[in-house]
Amino acid sequence: MTATLLCIHAHYTRGKVGAATRAMCVVLAQVAPQKAAGLLLAERSALAVLLQLVIDAGDAWAGFAARVQRLLSPQADADNTASSPLPEPLSEREAEVLRLMSEGRTNKAIAEALVVAPSTVKTQINYIPAKLGAANRTETVTRAFGLLK
Repeated sequence: MTATLLCIHAHYTRGKVGAATRAMCVVLAQVAPQKAAGLLLAERSALAVLLQLVIDAGDAWAGFAARVQRLLSPQADADNTASSPLPEPLSEREAEVLRLMSEGRTNKAIAEALVVAPSTVKTQINYIPAKLGAANRTETVTRAFGLLK
């Protein structure tokens, strides 16, 4: 995701606004069905301008782009701090995966406990850190304990 957003930002900075807008729409199309706006939060610095391009273009993904943009705003940070510790809440399944992660289980063990494919667990584990603003598995579990206090 980071590499893709860097390429999009490079298009934009080189004046290729149309290419940047189209590429950003592709990213939003991948993220929106999974309701994983949190994945984009980790890439905050480059996103504001790119999201505005999609909104201004009135593309089919403009609504989702506006939602992500609201999540990135300083006001959203203040609102989320006051009302909810997460910019995008974890699903019930993600919370269950996180609980099993906190027990030190491997992806395979989590998959067996939840009776799902290991690839499903891996996908869920890729979304959880972004939603918690964490960089890796250890930080994810550490932040989760902070939320539980």
